[in-house]
Amino acid sequence: MIEMLELRTLKIVHTLCMTGSVTKTAKILGVTPGSISYTLNKARKITGTALFLRTATGMEPDTFARELSSRYQALSIDLSGEKEGATLTDRPFVISSYSLAELLISLSVIDSKKTYPEIIFHRQGFNDTERVIKLRNREVDLDVGTRLPTDKSITQLNFFIGNAVVLASQSHPTIKDVVTMEDWQSNRHAVWLRGMNFINDDFERAHQFNEVTSQRNVAFTSSSTLNLISLCAYSDTLILIPEMVAQKVASFMPVKILPPPVELDMRFDCYIHYHHSMSANETMKSFVELFHSSFGC
Repeated sequence: MIEMLELRTLKIVHTLCMTGSVTKTAKILGVTPGSISYTLNKARKITGTALFLRTATGMEPDTFARELSSRYQALSIDLSGEKEGATLTDRPFVISSYSLAELLISLSVIDSKKTYPEIIFHRQGFNDTERVIKLRNREVDLDVGTRLPTDKSITQLNFFIGNAVVLASQSHPTIKDVVTMEDWQSNRHAVWLRGMNFINDDFERAHQFNEVTSQRNVAFTSSSTLNLISLCAYSDTLILIPEMVAQKVASFMPVKILPPPVELDMRFDCYIHYHHSMSANETMKSFVELFHSSFGC
């Protein structure tokens, strides 16, 4: 079935998997959106699958579309003789991370004096296995987040290690310079849907942390870290966040960073992941250097 599809069709499917947008795909490939839609309809008839579903966040590829994308990548490397250190200069750079990290990364790129390729932010899934597959199949160039399981095709770099701090609005009605356990228990909290994955090497301290956080008064839960930060800045809700991220946020949002009670003494480890074949790529090196310098790592 795949053999019945032209290389041009596979390229369209692959590009649409990366961008999630027919318009962006058409722009990248230098064709009209109508041409993209026409090719996709032909591919749907041949494969008997939908390939893509239109969602609020863009065109979401199904399993078969992802397989076609992987097949195109393999064929492209074979046809071009591309080896380790493939170029990224002729296409957008795909980054997978959280919404808040997207903002911080964007600000770093804008402030940089260097020129970078177009960046496409890819929504990071909840499943670590899915994140690994996307990196392995080169659907994502760079993944920023919690540490992924070891995979021989993926390089892992420690991005930063940050202690947990409490973030509150500068105009919070009751909390001024410190946060006591009474403050923690009496105030409302905003929580990230997938969790911050705070850790501690001490068994008792980790157990105590889980007990304290499970009893907090959660007013809001969101899948967007950026929404949580905004909510914290303009309400009386509290959030627990890595200190290094909090310092960046405090530079442009009306929030204050407060040390947590001893019961919340935890840390957050953040990692950068990319396909090992990109280790010698200059664009990849530039992005990694930029992230480290902009976060003071």
